[in-house]
Amino acid sequence: YEFYAKIAERVAGGNPLLSGIIGDAWAGNVEIGPIDSPAQVERLGYSHGATADRSFSRLQSGSDLRDAYFEENCEKLADPRWRIIEAMRMKLIMLSYLIRVPAHLGFSPWSPFLEMDVALSMLNLPSERREKRRWQREFFMRENIDFENHGLTHTLENTLNRDAMCRVPLVPLDVILLREVVEPSYVEWINREVCRHACYFRLRDLLIRSRNGLFAIPKLNGLLWKAGLRDVEDKLMVPYFAYMTLWPIQWLIMRRNMA
Repeated sequence: YEFYAKIAERVAGGNPLLSGIIGDAWAGNVEIGPIDSPAQVERLGYSHGATADRSFSRLQSGSDLRDAYFEENCEKLADPRWRIIEAMRMKLIMLSYLIRVPAHLGFSPWSPFLEMDVALSMLNLPSERREKRRWQREFFMRENIDFENHGLTHTLENTLNRDAMCRVPLVPLDVILLREVVEPSYVEWINREVCRHACYFRLRDLLIRSRNGLFAIPKLNGLLWKAGLRDVEDKLMVPYFAYMTLWPIQWLIMRRNMA
């Protein structure tokens, strides 16, 4: 929302906005593993790890709907293309949000990848051409727009979540409010770990991400990742993702209590 709001301050209303949302899924950049049982249906959530540990939930729910879904769709889910389609359907609320927000701010958004003929044409490319977007990368090279290979200074590392943790100190979750839905010990662990890891990331950035830091030394960046630094940081994001999952639940409880 803030991204589009900043742009809207600088341009006139009614600007066309071309979005690439969902295109990576059809192109071959998204892969959903086999779903051979009802328990594996959650793979369709495609949440990028942004979740909380369900074992600490105090809410009891059955699995009838999940089991029924699997029984009805198990044959279709054997097709990896169908799994991608279903995963994107599970994200329709978020995808709708990505269109409605810029529209609300005065833009005229459109995405070619929401068109059925475009999506199906991409999904039905030979599997070997879709693997790791081979067909797309070759097209970019042929048209000389493969900017990743032009020697430009860039990084493919996505640091948005980590940067957010460092720059916007998180208010601890309310253990009392959340205890009706989540085990208090889990909420306390999240609060403790998020604070500790935010300090780690700040120190890390000072040491190795500054202009004269270790990442500025040729080839050392790659060596650090090969040594397992990325795996360590992925694990450190677990409590942050749990925090971001529980925060809106806490907000809803607060709103309910104020009603």
